[in-house]
Amino acid sequence: MKIKCNSDEFIKVINQASKIATKNNINPVFECIYIRTEDHKLIIKTTNLEILYEKSINVLTEINGEVYIKSDILNRLVSNLQKNTNLEIEKIDNKLSIKNEKETLEIDIFDINESFPNSPVSNDSILTVPIKTLVEGFKNVSFAASKSEIKPEISSVYIYNKDDFLNFVATDSYRLAEKRTNQINILKDFSYIIPIKNVLNIISILDDENQDNDIILTEYNDGIILENDNIFISTRIINGNYPDYKQLFPKEFNNELEINKTELVKALNLNNLITTQYNFTKIKYDLNQKSATITAEEKSRGNVKSFVNFDIKNSKAELEETNYNTGYFLEGLSKISSEKVLMNYTIENKPVFIKNNNDLSFVYLLMPLNR
Repeated sequence: MKIKCNSDEFIKVINQASKIATKNNINPVFECIYIRTEDHKLIIKTTNLEILYEKSINVLTEINGEVYIKSDILNRLVSNLQKNTNLEIEKIDNKLSIKNEKETLEIDIFDINESFPNSPVSNDSILTVPIKTLVEGFKNVSFAASKSEIKPEISSVYIYNKDDFLNFVATDSYRLAEKRTNQINILKDFSYIIPIKNVLNIISILDDENQDNDIILTEYNDGIILENDNIFISTRIINGNYPDYKQLFPKEFNNELEINKTELVKALNLNNLITTQYNFTKIKYDLNQKSATITAEEKSRGNVKSFVNFDIKNSKAELEETNYNTGYFLEGLSKISSEKVLMNYTIENKPVFIKNNNDLSFVYLLMPLNR
């Protein structure tokens, strides 16, 4: 193997591949990054059985070849190379030499007498979607997925199509986020439950891609594939049924309030400063005064109180004092870009539906807490 390439592109791909590789005592392939040259393409692959990543970059090839390099060593070393330089990469005996005008690395090649696992073969295309749209959809909901793997269905992101919309959903039973987008070309009905660990890897990888490019989603026996001309990602999916979350969505709301997001976030952040253990926020609405009292307290520390005004869009019933998780509240608000947010309620002790006042494609449900 002997090639020349741009350092920045090589470093970026190695960094992404290293996030997939993992320590595995059974098969050392999973600890490595597989590098192969083919004509004037440098092909880099890695997998951990959950997700497989493959990326090709244009290079000047003098000699074709292939090597396995330990992921952690390779990434640490190349990440510290001088940026925006020309690299010469060459296999010399049992080492991979990587050098520019000022630096030289010689990294041991990992001796593996087996082939890299075959990439799954895709079936017919399911949809075509801009990378930016897919990444934003995942980002808008992934924070709400369960951190525990006890229930794999909710330690995941659920994607499906309905009425020409692509829907992203995540929940941990205490809150739920839904993002809808129609900037897609749907060729076949689908629904997939993708493990949250794989979703976070997909976000990280696609964040570094050209956001204007499209990516094609296809499926294979055990999962789905995201690919275009120079990138290939396959991920396992969960075989199961996602909770019927739509039953939480009422046909109508008894109250709809519009609140300044900056003021609400400031009040919630103040609450975070006083609480350390329970992270409770109390909200009590005075519909006559159009004012919300937002409080938090903790024994041996003290209490805080803030007042936030709101406008009433609709009101059919009184609202009683309700407790919420402060951190969860703030996470949902962070996904809303508008200065005004809509707070929708059905009846007391039901979830609050938080929305962007001028973009209803994102909905955040926050369950009340009993203290």
